[in-house]
Amino acid sequence: MKKSLLSGLFLLLCCAAWGQKRTVDPVRNDYVYVVRFDRIETTKERTVAEVTLRNDPASWIRYDTGCYLRERGGDRRYRLLAAEGFELGKEVFLPAPGVSKARFVFEPLDADVRCVDFLGRQKPLENTYGIWLKDAPSPLPAWAAGHWMTSDGSNRWVCGFLPQTAVWRNDFWDYGTVTRKGKTLWVQLKNGDRDTTLCLKEGRDGALLLGSDGRTFATLGRDLVRRTTPAAEWKYDPEKYRNELYRPGTAVIRGILEGYTPQFGFTSGTLMSYDPITGRDCAALIEVLPDGRFSAEIETEHPKTLVMSLGPGTIRNLYVEPGDTLMCRFVMSDLQNPQCRSGMKDWSRSRFMGRAAEYNMYRMIADRIVPAQDSVYGRTQECVGRGAADEYKAWIAERFRRTEDSLSALAARYEISGRTRDLLYAEHSQRAFCNLLDYASANQNSKIINGRLRDDGVYEAERNPDYRPLPASFYDFVTMERVDDPLMTTTSDANSVISRLVVCSPVMNIGRIADAFSAFSGLFGPGLIAHIAGKVREGCPDLTPGQRAELDSLPFKSRGESVSIRDTMISRRFGACLKEFNAQRAKEQARLDTLREKYMYANAFDTLRRYGLDRCLAYDYALTGYFYSLVSQQQQNENFRLDLFAEMTRLLPYVGTPYLTGRIVRAYEEASSVVIRPVEKDEPRTKADDYFDELIAPYRGYVLYIDFWGTGCAPCRQGMVEARQTVEELKDSKIKFLYITSEGISPLAAYDRFLSERRIQGERLRLSDDQWNLLCTKFDIYGIPHCVVVDKQGRVVDNNRWSRSGPALCKSKLLELEKQ
Repeated sequence: MKKSLLSGLFLLLCCAAWGQKRTVDPVRNDYVYVVRFDRIETTKERTVAEVTLRNDPASWIRYDTGCYLRERGGDRRYRLLAAEGFELGKEVFLPAPGVSKARFVFEPLDADVRCVDFLGRQKPLENTYGIWLKDAPSPLPAWAAGHWMTSDGSNRWVCGFLPQTAVWRNDFWDYGTVTRKGKTLWVQLKNGDRDTTLCLKEGRDGALLLGSDGRTFATLGRDLVRRTTPAAEWKYDPEKYRNELYRPGTAVIRGILEGYTPQFGFTSGTLMSYDPITGRDCAALIEVLPDGRFSAEIETEHPKTLVMSLGPGTIRNLYVEPGDTLMCRFVMSDLQNPQCRSGMKDWSRSRFMGRAAEYNMYRMIADRIVPAQDSVYGRTQECVGRGAADEYKAWIAERFRRTEDSLSALAARYEISGRTRDLLYAEHSQRAFCNLLDYASANQNSKIINGRLRDDGVYEAERNPDYRPLPASFYDFVTMERVDDPLMTTTSDANSVISRLVVCSPVMNIGRIADAFSAFSGLFGPGLIAHIAGKVREGCPDLTPGQRAELDSLPFKSRGESVSIRDTMISRRFGACLKEFNAQRAKEQARLDTLREKYMYANAFDTLRRYGLDRCLAYDYALTGYFYSLVSQQQQNENFRLDLFAEMTRLLPYVGTPYLTGRIVRAYEEASSVVIRPVEKDEPRTKADDYFDELIAPYRGYVLYIDFWGTGCAPCRQGMVEARQTVEELKDSKIKFLYITSEGISPLAAYDRFLSERRIQGERLRLSDDQWNLLCTKFDIYGIPHCVVVDKQGRVVDNNRWSRSGPALCKSKLLELEKQ
């Protein structure tokens, strides 16, 4: 009897102890940076978590007793008490694989806690979010949740069933009623006034059976399906796309950022597009909702590759097509994986719907198997330093051969359409082409060595005595297959290829003409009157205060011939200087006319033919860009006058692409009807407009020169140092200089150090990344430095046109605005 009582008591104690123990294995983590929670065991005394630590090999990580678990949606916290396999409070270096196992011991979790976050790192993105101790709330059972693709080999993303939303037919849907009839789950989806019902059944080996009538089902899977038949013969033939690419429209981008939480500290991103014709950027704001959904729209006239930024350090090329809605699924844990460098993020779990879906998916897979681009820059600089041009060309050729092999292997592994294979080949072919043109650019830049920025803002450098220009034979890689490829404009390197062909190679003389034109148009610059007045001062050092005052009061906008000066001596001297200046201008005009006639009109294609080329798409873009530069000067500078109709008439016969001839005619029509006015977008007001008005409100009544910059941008820093004297000279005027940067591009320590050491004057703002994104979309900021001028009424009068020449050269224009 006694033994029976003891046995019963022991059994009760065991049951009580077991009742206090809770185990979660495996653990669902919504977002992981360094610490992934694999298994959690909670007792009355403590909580033990088995974790996997990941980072770059040999990189250090540090955790201490200041870290804790916090209840999701609540205030309860559970401190980190100890660790096994990891030393708290010290820097721990990970082994070669970059992965280590450990056990973290926390205070005991309360029984009713469903989800916690692991916090304690300084940067929100370095924490772990969404550690589920009980099943996450979901309208569907686990076997139906997730993202599903066709299993017939096409690997088309069909649907996604997430806790907060469903993805179906390129859109987000809300859940309606969910009912079970036998083995079939009937799921109602709603989208505004639309609704649909899907039938789901659990298939074998983790598959999902999807239907709409309860009788016919398609089999879907979560993973990519490999090809089962040999790949069809394929040959790159882009010519069939030449007349079908250009069709203007709106590209809509929607998506879900899985694992996102507002705790990350950002609620927006940007889509950036660059126009190689105008040299201008176009930005669209990506707004991220608290549940991770995001959306954006951008206008485009042909399929192209945009630059997408979603969160700190997460930048990706995204291919879009006019009139298409591209649905995207990205995973935050992949995008912020510390084991992946910025250029090698893991996008393999990304999914896409829409016309551009297949190419985006396979391009991301291809980027992980082709030779990595991050080694090219170092090799370029090394070979330029040694003058090893032929060695570099051979190296790039070998890299591209391996790239072709990788793309062939990809096509042998998956069912890829011919169009996607064409786009993949164009992307990587143009990338190799751009690498070779980059070598020519780097070689050209090597003329100058030992460059440095002095404290007075002057950039000093020496001419390289060992510099050797590249021989004409170097450019034998510039072939018609590359410069006349219709798919060139769809690639991420299109802008770089066109600009480097014009600026850094002798193949196209447009660059030479553009340089001459820049010198010529500079003679009509914003400081024309100030320039002549300066010449008068040089020739008359004994001017009276009254004479100097009259020179200073000359109207900025006037043409030189229309200036009225009362003082006879000053008037005579001004006229002599103007006559001398006009003679110089006429001489430069004649030289420019000769260059244009020789290289653009009479013998337009002679230089191309010397390199085995003929009229081509890249040359059409170069000519169109040149005409836009003429139009831009005409619009910006009242002193500059050119017969644009005559130039257009002469230029059009040499442009063979209908889309580009249309752009030229459109530019002329816009220039002919333009009225100089403040720069305002003729569109409904946006959040960016409201934020900018709020930002500049304290400066109402002042002319505001805004400089967008970053600590890692050398031209930005140089421009700010050079501007110090002008800022000091105008400190008592109604002109303010405002330097704006963001937390993401200007780390606080570097920001404070530069401003202090270089004694930067003026107003300074360091914005959040979300605030920066708003201004990027308002002013189409793709690169920095980027300058904007606002008048005393708060109207934008210039957006990175004449203002980008810097405060010193814009001083006269700013003073003229101050008088208004």
